[in-house]
Amino acid sequence: MDLSVVSKLKARKTELSLPWDEMQRLESFLGETFGIEQPPTGYDSLERIRETCGNRIGEQFDQINENRAEILSWELPISLEDEQFAEREQKRFYDLISSDPLLGLVYSAKWSYIFDTAAYLTALIRIVGIDGPFIDIGCHAGYHALWLAKELGLKGIGVDRSKAAVRYARETAKRLGLTQAEISFDSRTITDRVPDGGYSLVYSSDGPMDVTKDSLGKVSKILANDGLFVCIGHLFESVEYMRDALSNAGMSLLLADVVGGWDSAERNFDGNPVFVIARGKAPEVSDDLEIEISTVWETGFADYCNTDGRAISEKVVSKYRSWRRYGPCPS
Repeated sequence: MDLSVVSKLKARKTELSLPWDEMQRLESFLGETFGIEQPPTGYDSLERIRETCGNRIGEQFDQINENRAEILSWELPISLEDEQFAEREQKRFYDLISSDPLLGLVYSAKWSYIFDTAAYLTALIRIVGIDGPFIDIGCHAGYHALWLAKELGLKGIGVDRSKAAVRYARETAKRLGLTQAEISFDSRTITDRVPDGGYSLVYSSDGPMDVTKDSLGKVSKILANDGLFVCIGHLFESVEYMRDALSNAGMSLLLADVVGGWDSAERNFDGNPVFVIARGKAPEVSDDLEIEISTVWETGFADYCNTDGRAISEKVVSKYRSWRRYGPCPS
């Protein structure tokens, strides 16, 4: 595994791309396995849930979502009672959507993020030469972990607090012909049964691990000496705080990037930061971190999306990277 190539990608981010045939396999995998498909513009997941799953499930979903939105508006710090309520609502949400067809209807609203994250992880694994094992922290239904196990043959573990999500992921693994030796799912803590030498890849996509001192401290205990931690979807408090958190954990930021694209439900573009982190010391986090994150997004990707005739289905960062490297997608 060669971590030196990661830092070099700062100036060549479009190399983090997949051939078009693999991109098409990924899109088919998400749709056929989980029902996660790119939605039409103006997609209303609640309306689709009511039409498909009935009003009772629709009302239940809507109420939990309202509670989650209220929680996000709370000013920090919050009381222990409020913290416990927030955890219960999160668990209720993920337990509720861990069934078909509800899971696909809900996650189709996040298709660009889920698809782009899977493509990014796959390209990074190929470039660096990661051969496992990996752990997906906050895996939910296992869409990313199962893709990596099926497509790349990597052995790994998915961890999630929702037992309903874990059951769903296990059942899906069986349907895909994957054994527990190849991929397993659990609600355990991330420090249980860590493989000898640690994990070659630790990642958390919109999950519980972020770039705070607490999270980086926990990740450092399970990451292999030459492993990578990829944190996706979390904002950072400040450059100074990130520097301090990384230094405290004995880790360094190798690459800051972005995933995402056109959000059909919200009718706008939604970008999510990516931080690729390793053990050891590297040059300090740049004061221009936000610029580094948005390099691809605000330059080439914007021009690509604004090209006349560009289909909405093509307006995700991973497809832009593939277009730059491999040319237009064959019809």
